Amino acid sequence: MTRRGISGIFTAEADLEVCGEASSAEEAISMLEKLTPDLIISDIAMEGRNGLDLLKDLRVMHPKVKVMMISMYPEAVYAQRALKAGATGYLMKQEAPETIVTAVRQILSGGIYVSER
Repeated sequence: MTRRGISGIFTAEADLEVCGEASSAEEAISMLEKLTPDLIISDIAMEGRNGLDLLKDLRVMHPKVKVMMISMYPEAVYAQRALKAGATGYLMKQEAPETIVTAVRQILSGGIYVSER
């Protein structure tokens, strides 16, 4: 439900396109063999391996792909862990839907985005 909701937010944005969705870290890595996204949005809590483990793999396998982590966990510890592991952004799921669009645009333009909370 979260994945589809996030994907739906971008349908109204003419300059942004969702090129794929994955339900697990393994599926995401497999999809990257066929797709070349500019940005990956990954939840920290994932089926199987967690999003931080996926992030570490992505830094090795696809170092140029930008990764924004999303999470329901507000602790600054998770944002720090994600950024130290190579994420270019961290966003709380509780943020307003338009915030994810702002975050994605900021990251794609070369910046880093961290949820204000």
